[in-house]
Amino acid sequence: GSVGTTTKLTSVQRKATKHITGALSLAVSNTIEVHVHILPIDLLFHKVLFSAAARICTLPPTHPLHTLSRRAASKYVKCHRSPLQHLFHQTGLHPATTETITPVRRKLNYVVPHSTHIAASKADTLQEPKRSTPVHQYKSM
Repeated sequence: GSVGTTTKLTSVQRKATKHITGALSLAVSNTIEVHVHILPIDLLFHKVLFSAAARICTLPPTHPLHTLSRRAASKYVKCHRSPLQHLFHQTGLHPATTETITPVRRKLNYVVPHSTHIAASKADTLQEPKRSTPVHQYKSM
């Protein structure tokens, strides 16, 4: 099943990282993975699952999977679980508690109500707060 597949992928990843770094066979695989900037297989699987669940949680109401994902996340049945139920149970994400920010469309001639300015140098940046500005920043110690 999945344990055997994960074990095989772990050994393939270990061989690949040894070839990338030219490390000896006695080197610890965790250390080699850190040097190559590769996540261990189990963490990589969790990252991919979490990313997929987050994408499904943020689907708009017009998407066909929106109602199915909400129904699958609402309960975790004992028998005949769907892949969506497994996904939401493993990651702990729920579409009902995930905030979805819908993009706002603007006209092409829309004028932004505020202005931005980026200084040309670091010295100019340090001098900007000394100039007269309507906004003041205060720090609490």
